[in-house]
Amino acid sequence: MLFVGGPCTAGPGQVAALSLAEPIRAQHTLDECPYTKSAYQFYEGLAQRSASMGHCVDVFMGCLDQCGYYEMRDLVEITGGFTVLSTDGFVGPVFGLSFNKLWNPPQAEADLDMVFDAVITVNSSPEIKVSGALGHFQPVERTPKAPSVSDIEIGRGGTNQWRCGGISSQSTIAFFFDIANQATPPPPESPPFVQFQTCYWHPSGRRVMRVTSHQFTWAHPARALQDVGESFDQETAACLMARLAVHKAKSFPLHQILAWVDRSLIHLLQKFALYTKQNQSTFQLPQAFSLFPQFVFYMRRSRFLRLFNHTPDETAFYRSLLNRETCSSMLLMIYPCLFAWEYGKEMEPCLLDINTISESRILLLDNFFRITVHHGLQVAEWRRQYKENPTALQHLRPFLEAPNAEINKILAERFPVPSVLICDQNSSQARFLTSQLNPSIAAGAASPAGAAYFSDDVCLKKFMDSLVRLVVS
Repeated sequence: MLFVGGPCTAGPGQVAALSLAEPIRAQHTLDECPYTKSAYQFYEGLAQRSASMGHCVDVFMGCLDQCGYYEMRDLVEITGGFTVLSTDGFVGPVFGLSFNKLWNPPQAEADLDMVFDAVITVNSSPEIKVSGALGHFQPVERTPKAPSVSDIEIGRGGTNQWRCGGISSQSTIAFFFDIANQATPPPPESPPFVQFQTCYWHPSGRRVMRVTSHQFTWAHPARALQDVGESFDQETAACLMARLAVHKAKSFPLHQILAWVDRSLIHLLQKFALYTKQNQSTFQLPQAFSLFPQFVFYMRRSRFLRLFNHTPDETAFYRSLLNRETCSSMLLMIYPCLFAWEYGKEMEPCLLDINTISESRILLLDNFFRITVHHGLQVAEWRRQYKENPTALQHLRPFLEAPNAEINKILAERFPVPSVLICDQNSSQARFLTSQLNPSIAAGAASPAGAAYFSDDVCLKKFMDSLVRLVVS
């Protein structure tokens, strides 16, 4: 375990100068920093040595500023360890609750919620081959290459075996497969199969092998696109696209990644949407694809593909968790949940839209990393009056404390524990809510809540109109 309270200022892992006159690197100065490349190579070497011996490295960061996680991220991503970022230091609830959950998982079990030195081997029938994988692991080079390995590499491929120093119940790895001979239609009577062999050390000291086999069904040649479209999982597809985009961001500039995301979405809808060429009014999306463009819209605006207002350490931390968590958690990072309370009413889910803000509402936004509780102007006034005279305004207490039950439920279930932010409408910290909502009103126009809203982002309607125009053309 590594507990980091500040950046390394000496030795081969140095990421910042000892003198405060020289600031630590930022997003726009990464290529100019004299320490970044050498420090990254040093930590990458440590990570590979640890992974080859079956160890995992956990990194706990408790620092108000950057501490060098951008350079040392491979310590976690290659070995399969945990990472926690607490901007309140080691005395805040984020670190304390997360560290306690690591040793006392919510499940009432005697063993820890993790296994160690895991080796995953993928075998397949001759019809399909494995192209690669994305997650927290180290690829194992095998000579000669296994027959189930594809020549087309997606993610980290070239092998059919990966080593993970540690795996928990929340760890996920995305595997990509390729059809071996696409020129010749496969016979329907020989369905392909994939087998995953996972060997690991249990916390009790036992060596365990788990074998999972899955058989697929070929789409009928006469209705191939229809069969594939009906089986499309848009939530999982959005998570896979996000992981691929983050992986490509290590090698290509961000504007090329956004262009790749847009092209992929356009090509997908051109194949599966229903429309007449050059006629936008005829465009229709099948039910299985109805939410996918919205997921892509919010993914383009997410902290994974937007570097503004995020330090290199924060971006590396967010991307590390995206490559580790389950599909439901990844979807929450891409498409946050928004709940609303009004006086005398039950909690209700809301659309991620700026028009959901109201003076008489309490909003709760959960984006996995942070829980933001937003009080409207009228609610903030009620809260002030209640603090001054709680006896006379006792009827307001259930309403003002309504989000607490949802917050406590999230804190009890999630690892790492998210931070909690409580803000009022039109305050400076309200930006943590408004920056993730769809700017459906015109820039500078007054919202239904009465305040002017400024944004350079394109709203969802304009995004969809442009998308439909490009698809049908």
